[in-house]
Order: sequence, then C-alpha cells, then structure tokens
Amino acid sequence: MKGLMFCVISTVLFFCLGCHSMDNIHNAIIAKYPEKFEYIKFNKSKESAPKYLKKGDNMYDKLFECVTAKTREWHSDFTTYAPQSIFNSEQMNINITGSKVVVNFAIKGDKWIQVISKVDKKIIDEIVDISEK
Repeated sequence: MKGLMFCVISTVLFFCLGCHSMDNIHNAIIAKYPEKFEYIKFNKSKESAPKYLKKGDNMYDKLFECVTAKTREWHSDFTTYAPQSIFNSEQMNINITGSKVVVNFAIKGDKWIQVISKVDKKIIDEIVDISEK
C-alpha cells in the first residue's frame, strides 16, 4: 500500500511541477541544456579524470542530438541509477547507463525532476566511444 501511495503522490507531483506532457519535457530539456558539461566515466567504481565539454565538441553535440531528439520518449522515473557515463552541470545531470539515458534537471529553484528514455545501443555507443578517442 505504501508503494502505491508513493507512486500516486510522485505522479501528482510530476504533473504539478509543470512537466505534464512530452512536449513540455522536451522543451524543458532544450531550455535547460547547459553550454558546458563535466564528463566522468565510471569503470568498476573507479572514475576517470574529468573531461570538460562545450558546444562544438563532438561528444557534446552528439549528446545534445540524442537527448533533444523530437522523437525521444521521456518518462518520469524515481529509480536511483549507478553512475556510468556522467555529464554534470549546475542545472542538468545526465547519466548514460546501458541503453538508458537518465536526465535530472532543475525546474524551479532547488526542485529537480528525473526523466528517462531508452536509446538505441548504437547511439549510446557513438556518444560514449567518443570519450575513448
């Protein structure tokens, strides 16, 4: 019963915070997408040295294409994911884990929302493999 109540309350909060449609989520991600990210890759709980990405960098641009694709289906999600390929900024954090892209972003002051989308492995590999080069 507690789990069901949590889901109901979480869903209500999600809608009340203004991200109640795919278009709103998509537009919010574009509006909040930062000019630069700090990228860290985790491998067996060890993190790589940070890499700084900005608009015009191949990895930054591929990530932007991926998360802002109009066809991307976003869903609210309350799961905590282990870090894998992390892109951090003040207003947005993106974790690419397996075939999922998890986006956390600030919507109002200190209120954040988390959405998730499944992404084709080929697209994920394109983004993550750039860091290996």
